[in-house]
Amino acid sequence: MQLFVDGLAIQASRHRVALELVLVEWNPPADHPPLREALRWPTGNGFFEPRIVTVPRAIHARFDPGGVLPLFQMLAKNAGIRRARGRFVLATNVDVLFPDELLRFLRDDLCEGVLYRNDRLDVLREIPEALPFDELMEFCRTHVVRRHRADGTYVLHGSRWARADPEVESTTWGRVRRWLGRQGEAPVAAAAAATAATLRGLAGLRGSSEERSLPGAVWSLQTLADRLASRRRLRRLHRNGAGDFTLLDREAWFRLRGYPEWKMFSWHLDSVLLFQADASGVAFRTLQESQCTYHVDHGGGWTPEDQARLFSRLAQRGIRVLSDQELFALRAEMEEKRRHRESVVHNGEDWGLAGEELPESQPLAPRLHPPAPGQADPRWL
Repeated sequence: MQLFVDGLAIQASRHRVALELVLVEWNPPADHPPLREALRWPTGNGFFEPRIVTVPRAIHARFDPGGVLPLFQMLAKNAGIRRARGRFVLATNVDVLFPDELLRFLRDDLCEGVLYRNDRLDVLREIPEALPFDELMEFCRTHVVRRHRADGTYVLHGSRWARADPEVESTTWGRVRRWLGRQGEAPVAAAAAATAATLRGLAGLRGSSEERSLPGAVWSLQTLADRLASRRRLRRLHRNGAGDFTLLDREAWFRLRGYPEWKMFSWHLDSVLLFQADASGVAFRTLQESQCTYHVDHGGGWTPEDQARLFSRLAQRGIRVLSDQELFALRAEMEEKRRHRESVVHNGEDWGLAGEELPESQPLAPRLHPPAPGQADPRWL
């Protein structure tokens, strides 16, 4: 977290980006100092303004009366999004670092009505804290151990990058996927759809000796075309590691009413937001790898190697997790609502703890003049 705060302050000044950092201190432990005291706060920077919003234990207890889950990540993010004052709002985490290329993009190229995603690159947990910032970023660039891309997660094995789900590679679909990667999915999907249409025409010809066998071929080709089209649509949303970088303009966040505020572990809830935005007509853009998010692999979070153990611990504690089947059922429901031009928001008007007067503190004396309550300031991110 200290690296995260220091990095943002340096880059805000370096790139002259007026940047407001809203840290949400959810359910702070009573036996630890608050973030305002626990962190070192950079001074002499007219572009960086941190705010700490605290969600007290009493409010947390309403969502977790049994005391099994100390943090509701998406509710915390909503509380911060709701109170952010910038024209654009990035929902992220405190164990990440951003390269200069990303800050330049944030300064110069953001457009309203677009949801921005990027790749998450995991960096060795032995990341040195005492390095100057530029050397620290070079360490990140040269010590990546995982790449979370739109088409999957890749792990470094020696000098070779391999998918983190190798069992998929041994299936028939895995072999087809590798072949498609060489040929290009879009041309193959178009050819499959066109061939299926031709075969449907042939199947309608009376007296054809092949008439009975054609419907099966049509079904197979159409299934391939549909599956490829669905994969391209999903890859466009870039659901992989979405909790670390989801950037929207403030108005769009308010229109979507933030992440779903369900009393469960945060798994898949970032994807629900992406599906919701897609069904609401929001455009998507995936940034270049040089504009990635570096994630410090500090342990304790999700990794493909530890996924089974993580879910086992959650099950033992009785913590609810949204399953893959439930996620895609939700997506189908949202698509159906979209076709009927119905709203696809999941929260009420009070999302983000809107009715709560949450304690706030500012570790540094404010340097930027805040806008009127409830208004965005076009200078701020």
